[in-house]
Amino acid sequence: MFVTPIILWTYGLLSLAVLGLWLPGKCLLTPLALAAAIAAGFYGRILQPLALLWPVLLAAGLLLAERAALAKFWRTLAWLVALIVATGLIFHWLPGFANPKVIADWRFGPDSLPYSKYLNFDGILLGLCVLGCTRHRLRKVGEWRQLGKRMLPILLLTTIAVLGASLALAFVRWQTKWSELFWLWAWGNLLSTCLVEEAFFRGLLQRGLMRWLKRWRHGEKWAIVLAAALFGLKHLQGGWTYAGLATLAGIGYGTAYQATGRVEAAILSHFGLNCLHFLLFSYPALSAGGI
Repeated sequence: MFVTPIILWTYGLLSLAVLGLWLPGKCLLTPLALAAAIAAGFYGRILQPLALLWPVLLAAGLLLAERAALAKFWRTLAWLVALIVATGLIFHWLPGFANPKVIADWRFGPDSLPYSKYLNFDGILLGLCVLGCTRHRLRKVGEWRQLGKRMLPILLLTTIAVLGASLALAFVRWQTKWSELFWLWAWGNLLSTCLVEEAFFRGLLQRGLMRWLKRWRHGEKWAIVLAAALFGLKHLQGGWTYAGLATLAGIGYGTAYQATGRVEAAILSHFGLNCLHFLLFSYPALSAGGI
């Protein structure tokens, strides 16, 4: 475990910036906390000056893509620019970032693969931009209750399908556990994995595909499947089984997003499934000797 005070300050401030997106009214927490996190990132050498260019381009592209006054050509071009920058951020292709590794080759079980975790400043900036440029976010308790009622059945089916398939394919086995690293894992997973991936694959990619394919028969369903397939390909470094399971999970997250119209549903579904996986099964997967 490698968590220094500057990492705690930098990513703690980033967490506050994310939280501020859902506070009522015109809350200044997000811009103030983000500015402080960037300053801490420079101090801790997590960021270099070029890192500031990418969220500016991404936010500009997203905002221009939403402007109905612009011609369709320019709105499409702006969306494509945003997609290219966002792709660079989520795959860590763009310069200016030195993301810290906070968990290194940790085994959560005797027959589990070693696990490492980075806190990705570039990915979190992507999530902040996509969510920050979304006009409608949940802010009232009643809205959250309604979201929960609509997403819980989808989360239940997704969990049964994904974890059931994981067991059937001997990708994991039952392994109930508690780890002293759970809270660090949960913080990093929610902030640097679930929020980032769902902002990109559902809030940006699936949303754009739904607009483009809305005139097609079953266009929204195709948007779910295409975004899920690309989500699966992102996990291909873990092997074809892992990519297939991720695709199946992506269909569930995409369905939650489509059913509610809220990225929050996809984020919470993703995080809920990951927590159950962590607490009840081999994590992240069985080693070759354990299969």
